[in-house]
Amino acid sequence: MSLLIPFGAFTQQCEEIEKQLEIYGHVEVNDLGSSKGVRRVSFLVDAPGQGAPTVATFEYVEQFRRVREGWHRDQYYFDYRPQQPPGRKAHHLHDPWGFHQHCSDDGRPRSEHYRDIERLLQATHEAFASLYVRDQPVECINLTRLKASRGR
Repeated sequence: MSLLIPFGAFTQQCEEIEKQLEIYGHVEVNDLGSSKGVRRVSFLVDAPGQGAPTVATFEYVEQFRRVREGWHRDQYYFDYRPQQPPGRKAHHLHDPWGFHQHCSDDGRPRSEHYRDIERLLQATHEAFASLYVRDQPVECINLTRLKASRGR
């Protein structure tokens, strides 16, 4: 399930993601544009926003490489961090680990990498938003620790 976005659809894709996220709070979007064939886009959501104290943070970063057909995603960082109880659930794709996840049920930073599958931003956000809306804490159960660099 490799993600490829045609050149002409990239801006529209970002706008659709922003609309999906803004129901949860203030959204900060950064599109760093294209530099040397690499494009990086980030979405940061402070929930609930509107001047209220932050209850949870959703952070999504995707990096794309220019290919003949459009923009091919080669890295991502999807993080959900509720404030109370503190926690972190994250799905990442980057070298040298490839697809992996991080989890912390007490908010403390953890260096462990756990097995994962490739994720899409919208589907991952739906899973994170479900935890947020139901006010469920992050649970770090049934995860398989990665012992060494696996690549993709």
